[in-house]
Amino acid sequence: MPVGAGEAGGADHSEVLPEGLPVLPLPSLTPTEPVVLPPVNAPVAGEGEMTLLSPTALGRDDGRDWVVVVGVVAIAELVLLWAAACVGLWRRRTAWVRVVRAGG
Repeated sequence: MPVGAGEAGGADHSEVLPEGLPVLPLPSLTPTEPVVLPPVNAPVAGEGEMTLLSPTALGRDDGRDWVVVVGVVAIAELVLLWAAACVGLWRRRTAWVRVVRAGG
């Protein structure tokens, strides 16, 4: 009988487990030390420092810096894809011209 084909949705695994294996203790779900959460108001990064929060989350400026970055990246990606397509077409065209000139 395959695993999981038992009556209670595979809860009866006694025939699947080999005899004589050691039983490992399960880890405790309760923490042994107190859990310390980060402060609600994280310190604001100064000029020239990096942070993982966006400018809008920090409440500075109007947050348009991220729009500019995303726009520049999108345009750069389109330019690179267009250039790669042009290079590919140019290579095919020159290969075709070589074949035609060779009498093929």
